[in-house]
Amino acid sequence: MKTDLNINLHTSKNMKFLNIDHIYVVHCKQYPERYTYLQKIFDTLNIPKDYYDFVVHTHKSDMTDETVLKYYTVDTDIRDKELKIIGENTYLTKDISRGNISCGINHINIWQKVTETEYNNVLVLEDDIIFQQDTIKNLVEATMQLPKKFSFCSLEEGAGLKVTNYITKNIDQDVMFYKVPDGRMRCTGSYITNKETCRRLLTFNTKRKFSLEIDMQLWLYGKLKLIDVYWAYPPVFVQGSQNGTYVSGIQNTNGVNESHNVIIQNTQRLLEYLGMESNRRCIEIKNDNDQQIYSRNLIERHNFSTLTLSNNDANMVNKMKEMNKMLSIKHVHMQTNITNDNIAHLIKENYFEGALDILVLDKYDKDLLFFLLTTSIIINPKIIIITSAMEHTNIHESYTYCNIMNMFIKK
Repeated sequence: MKTDLNINLHTSKNMKFLNIDHIYVVHCKQYPERYTYLQKIFDTLNIPKDYYDFVVHTHKSDMTDETVLKYYTVDTDIRDKELKIIGENTYLTKDISRGNISCGINHINIWQKVTETEYNNVLVLEDDIIFQQDTIKNLVEATMQLPKKFSFCSLEEGAGLKVTNYITKNIDQDVMFYKVPDGRMRCTGSYITNKETCRRLLTFNTKRKFSLEIDMQLWLYGKLKLIDVYWAYPPVFVQGSQNGTYVSGIQNTNGVNESHNVIIQNTQRLLEYLGMESNRRCIEIKNDNDQQIYSRNLIERHNFSTLTLSNNDANMVNKMKEMNKMLSIKHVHMQTNITNDNIAHLIKENYFEGALDILVLDKYDKDLLFFLLTTSIIINPKIIIITSAMEHTNIHESYTYCNIMNMFIKK
């Protein structure tokens, strides 16, 4: 892993950040390289050892049912009701995974620690966080501009959620934090919170166990006006499990898109990432006789125009006859697989060349993908989704892997 440590900032022997009383790092012992990386950062910056703590992660494999039920409900009706409040019931699974439960419990444990100390404002980091060239400069600026009243200040652009595509396009160069109208929390890889907020969240959890992924749970409270959430711009940190540096410890896979419901599960985040400039165009290429049409949710619910290209599988042809009743879909089935020899003609013949929101492939074909992206730029997708499980790889220099969304996004 290459990360630039040549941070352009003079540091003292005991570097601390204004308005931050302590730093907590959620650390998973299964990933010692993350500890080594962050410890090196802290040492390089001369951050005092009594100014931060690595809090050992409660890993999903170590959790007992008793631990789970202490903090979380497994009642799917409660989960469904709370997902409906934030509008995510269409996109997230019926049950919360043990990985997401363990993540939530780790943050609860840190909130508990904060209430037992003299600290007020604290910086919380997950151990897959990445320091970039401007991280310290932006962090110093952020801690100097903390809002007078806040519950959470999110410091990363998690899940493709940006101030400029979610809150406002009118960026003030003198303003670091923007209040989120619907209280949405981005991912929990890096945020600033305070003792009063931690106390309130622990009280909420005691009265009603959590049912949602921790960022969604905080969004629920923001939506109900129980907490105030702000996002930083420019962002301070990048989360390594989203930019491809690390494999996520929450996901149930070591590769890409183990779940065939990746588009359905991530549609809201996907649309928020695309923002107002979305052209609602998608190409789906199918070579494996898999009968599922992954872009169907985009077609039926979000008015996407889609070109699907498949080989001549009888079941697929019948399914596409039904789908062709939708005016926004074109389907072409071939006697052979889709290859470099026929793909360009098919795309151009159906007027789908050029700018594109999404390209969906049912398997990773390196040569085909390279041909599409580099040969006279037949297509220029903002997002690439590969629906079959595969070993994580950098598919192209222009794209980076976003773990939480299970897709590749254009840099």
